[in-house]
Amino acid sequence: LKNNKQVLILLPEIGLTSDWELRFEKSFGFKPLVWHSGITKSKKKKIWLSVLFEKSCVVVGARSALFLPFKNLGLIVIDEEHDLSFKQDEGIRYHARDMSVYLAAKKKIPIVLCSATPSIETLFNVNTNKFIKLNLHSRATGSSLPEIKIIDLRKNPPQKDTWLSEAMIGELKKRFKKNEQSLIFLNRRGYSSLTLCRKCGHRVQCKNCNSWLVEHKKSNTYLCHHCGFKKLLSNKCENCHETAMVSCGPGVEKISEEIQTIFPSAIVENISSDTVKNLEHFNITLEKITKGKVDFIIGTQILAKGYDFPKLNFVGIVDGDVGLYGGDLRSSEKCFQLLSQVSGRAGRHIKKEKGLVYLQTYNPENSVIKTIKEMDRKMFFKEELDYRKSAFMPPFSRLISIILSSKSEKLLNEFSLNLLGKSPNYNEITVLGPAPAPLNFVRGRYRVRFLIRSSKNVNLQNIVRNWISSISVPGSIRLSVDVDPYNFL
Repeated sequence: LKNNKQVLILLPEIGLTSDWELRFEKSFGFKPLVWHSGITKSKKKKIWLSVLFEKSCVVVGARSALFLPFKNLGLIVIDEEHDLSFKQDEGIRYHARDMSVYLAAKKKIPIVLCSATPSIETLFNVNTNKFIKLNLHSRATGSSLPEIKIIDLRKNPPQKDTWLSEAMIGELKKRFKKNEQSLIFLNRRGYSSLTLCRKCGHRVQCKNCNSWLVEHKKSNTYLCHHCGFKKLLSNKCENCHETAMVSCGPGVEKISEEIQTIFPSAIVENISSDTVKNLEHFNITLEKITKGKVDFIIGTQILAKGYDFPKLNFVGIVDGDVGLYGGDLRSSEKCFQLLSQVSGRAGRHIKKEKGLVYLQTYNPENSVIKTIKEMDRKMFFKEELDYRKSAFMPPFSRLISIILSSKSEKLLNEFSLNLLGKSPNYNEITVLGPAPAPLNFVRGRYRVRFLIRSSKNVNLQNIVRNWISSISVPGSIRLSVDVDPYNFL
């Protein structure tokens, strides 16, 4: 700024901008220009012109701020660089962090990637001396990292029709009595992730996708989290017409219901993407929490985005191992980052004692759970890197995903086989597929995937581009290319 340069700071979520703006003004004495989808057209015009006419300024915003017409950019900062929100998976696919690194290199300016739990790719770039690592040896507030205790649900199961163990409930009662805030984390929206019939076993499913509808009790609807299809809740089975529907598994609404049963006088706030749609209301909620006017905060992964709650000293994690399963090569990394980040909300402003985290799991022997308990990032990084190397997966290789979709399953399969017949044949390239995507029917379209893997010295983009251009794609088929995919559904 002293050199009259422009600065771009990217955040993973628009919900972070208000709190971040206040902290920035306190440190630097002025407000940055805030850019995201929620601001007015007049504000967007003002920011656009300020950037275009080379005015010295600081712009903070979501990933779209990267496309502002900077003429005099001097620095880029990516906050929470590991966060998957920087990757856009719909329409034009790109990773805002990686594009920022490219932009900084082209402009020959510094870029700072910030995170308490850096991505595997970023740490690998540090190890290979592509990036310089700067360490913060203590928390910004000066407090110690929290103590993490693992609750083995095989030995300490919750009571029937409840989801919180006796140990968790006991600690929550202790904190409530001391007028301390507690956070209960579960990365599942809604009330229940599955509803089925006791009589015939029928499951409530989306008509547009091969996924179960999620019960949202607050809005009295079943909702598909993939296409948005919704319908009213009903206790009558649409298959056998018996009144025998039952909810299986907890969501944050069910945990909230359990907390309100145990603590009828408590003030409880739910935070998930269902409550963040109105940014103004979300900011009011955050202010209430910060001022200590909320006893229990219950929410999903949004709470792991870097919020600072001064009154929060205890975090309870429900179903802590749920993110470890599935076919995603980054599932362990995502789980470690998510649980480490949400654990880091505890005890940020207490000096004499540590914050406390209880993590409920049915799999305490899992290596990821063990490294989280010890907050041993180096051990996790070493184990994950060894796994990736043995499987020849990024960052040791390159991946490109091709996603095909069509309303006609027959036409899709025929075209997929034709595309496979023209696939590149090189020693350093492996073409996997075509295979049905894990979610192979979404928004009324069937989906098939190819995964192309190569060594890092191969120009894989050019090879895939030439491959696709060698075949005519029918108008009824959508073809999407995802370079360095992060989502494998």
